[in-house]
Amino acid sequence: MDGAYVLGFIAQRMRDLGFEHYTWKPVRVVTPPGLILEASNEYYYLVAKAANVPNDLTITSELDALTAADSANYADYNFYGVKEFTGIIKFACAAGVIDLEFIQVIPRIPQPTRTKAKAYSAKVKPTTKLIEKR
Repeated sequence: MDGAYVLGFIAQRMRDLGFEHYTWKPVRVVTPPGLILEASNEYYYLVAKAANVPNDLTITSELDALTAADSANYADYNFYGVKEFTGIIKFACAAGVIDLEFIQVIPRIPQPTRTKAKAYSAKVKPTTKLIEKR
């Protein structure tokens, strides 16, 4: 799969989700079947070469799934081959060890600065008046 296409796809997807800034890195998952990966604030994109995807591999997550039927034909896919996983990611495969390559994307959410918060709070005027008891 073309790396430029995958990175372009990820950039567009992050914009669609409302994230201007994010970091990414390649991640290799080598594990026996049954791995559960918690990726609550992360996105994993499967970019493995077709030769590395076992025919009976199943990956499920909160967002997408790679079924055994998909993995058997993975070599035939071009654009459909980019699969996005997030949340609880589960790997299942009857074959021995799973060896896959993903791109891990972590969105960066801007944090408010203290100076902006103080400047804002200084401008706020109370809108309610105290009423004295007589």
